[in-house]
Amino acid sequence: MGWLTRLADFFLPPAPEIGPDEDVVFVDVRTDGEFAAGHVAGALHIPVDEMPARWKELRPHRKKRMLVYCRTGRRSGIATRILRANGFARAENAGGIGGFRRAGVAMERGT
Repeated sequence: MGWLTRLADFFLPPAPEIGPDEDVVFVDVRTDGEFAAGHVAGALHIPVDEMPARWKELRPHRKKRMLVYCRTGRRSGIATRILRANGFARAENAGGIGGFRRAGVAMERGT
């Protein structure tokens, strides 16, 4: 992670609070390359530009708390609106991945 990314992460909002036993689904809406470079461990990946066609893949998780994130929160905001419009009442715009990094959430690389 470069110094510019770390600096930008510093100014972005923190990650949402997650309870110790809370069942949360992470949805990464960044590009394939961004996802492969590092993402929240176990996150589901649907790039924001594919969300209108692929949101149905998330149906098994509809009743769970869903934290949608990207790099800064702009794309995750778009994806969250799509999900809520399709009945995902617990979908939240979790902002950027930097908040999860700062909070010590486990990360992994690859697809």
